[in-house]
Amino acid sequence: MILNGERPIILEESRLGKGADDRMFRKIYPKLFKGSLYANRLPIGIDSIIKTFKHDEIKRFYHDWYRPNLMAVIVVGDITVDKAEEYITKHLLV
Repeated sequence: MILNGERPIILEESRLGKGADDRMFRKIYPKLFKGSLYANRLPIGIDSIIKTFKHDEIKRFYHDWYRPNLMAVIVVGDITVDKAEEYITKHLLV
């Protein structure tokens, strides 16, 4: 199953993110993301769940949460609001 082949890749990505920077940010995240689930856990998830989730569970999670009405776009930089809206409309609202 293709999904099972992705587990080691996700776990390696998780492992690579566990350096000194991560340890420092884990002290900051609860304050920075107060009131958000990110205050307690980053989007990559928990290794124990990554190792054991079942195919139907991840499909259900995907269909429940990866929907356009739950997505956000953040624009940062030297750009006007009108230009940002133009780009978003052109490239994302197909």
